[in-house]
Amino acid sequence: EVVRGPASALYGGAASGGVVNVITKSGREAAGFSLRSQGGLLATDSLNLRRVDLAWGGARDTRRGAVDAYLSGSLTDLAGFRQHAPNAMQRVNLRLNWARPT
Repeated sequence: EVVRGPASALYGGAASGGVVNVITKSGREAAGFSLRSQGGLLATDSLNLRRVDLAWGGARDTRRGAVDAYLSGSLTDLAGFRQHAPNAMQRVNLRLNWARPT
C-alpha cells in the first residue's frame, strides 16, 4: 500500500513525502512450510549469488481465542561486480495475531 501527498499525514508529521505500508501474510493465509533456493554465477566468476528463503505459517483456534503466526527468514550472499561490493543480508520477520472469542 502506497500513500502519497497530503493523505500521508495520517501516519504522522514525518511522513509528509509519502508512506509505504507493508502488510505481511498471516498464518491463516500461508499455512504450512515453504523453502526456496536461488543461485547464480556469471561467466567471469564475479557475481556469485546464493539465496535461501524459509517460511512457516499456522493457526489454531482455542477456547481463549484464535491465534495465528507467520515466520519467514532469508539469507542472501552476493559477491558483486566490483572488488569491494559484496552484499550479505539476513532477515527474519514474525507476525502474530490473537483474537479473543466473541
